[in-house]
Amino acid sequence: MRCSTISTILLATGWLLLLPPIVSKDTIDNKRPLREWDHDSSYDTAQECENFRARMSERYEKQGKQLHQDRFLFSRCIPSDIYPSLIK
Repeated sequence: MRCSTISTILLATGWLLLLPPIVSKDTIDNKRPLREWDHDSSYDTAQECENFRARMSERYEKQGKQLHQDRFLFSRCIPSDIYPSLIK
């Protein structure tokens, strides 16, 4: 198998963590379409994605970084196989 084929197969079975975009120094916009959100990371399972979201939200809360905490609070874990339809 070629590398691109392997990547496509892995992408088709995973989960993506999308973060709402930062629109100013201290504001996010979680109302924008998902195609405009930032792809943060990828996971094998939805549970791994959700666990990471929770850990990062707690970490930023403890650090007093409200903007980053909000990004993870409003973030979304989505199946990677629907992602291409979001970016059209």
